[in-house]
Amino acid sequence: TVAQYRACVEAGKCESKHHKTKSDQEYCNWGYSDRDGHPMNCVDWYGADQFCEWAGGRLPTEQEWEAEAGAGGSREYPWGSEKPSCSRCVMGDGGKGCGKERTWPVCSKRRGDSVSGLCDMAGNVWEWTSSWYDTKKESRVLRGGSWYYGSPEVFRASLRAGSTPGSRTSLFGFRCVVSSR
Repeated sequence: TVAQYRACVEAGKCESKHHKTKSDQEYCNWGYSDRDGHPMNCVDWYGADQFCEWAGGRLPTEQEWEAEAGAGGSREYPWGSEKPSCSRCVMGDGGKGCGKERTWPVCSKRRGDSVSGLCDMAGNVWEWTSSWYDTKKESRVLRGGSWYYGSPEVFRASLRAGSTPGSRTSLFGFRCVVSSR
């Protein structure tokens, strides 16, 4: 969330140069007093990686992300086979961000949880992974779709996207994983 990321910045472990604020772009959550519970967006891959390390975790690999979102290939979407809608994920259905023109607080759409109970694996923000998108190692893999898109295909567990690690858009965020012991 924005509040969690702010704690990392205040601890001196996440550098401000790796994220944008609402002053840079109106759809960035950083800087809005009412968005502490929203996903940290407008953060590049480096900022996501710094946060996960500070929090005692890491970014998931693309394979780990897809295994959870697709339940090992048995689900088209994290929740099953029902087409995406605002009852299951924050998307461009009835207007971008389900009509709010922005992200929603994390875990607002519990009907869209994955088989293990993880929320927002589809919608709200695309999520950075640790995996490379291309063989030239110029782009990192993003998964999950975002609040901006309305096409059901974008939210499939198997869909992948890529972007350069320095990209900081309102559509990008992240989640961390912790290895089981």
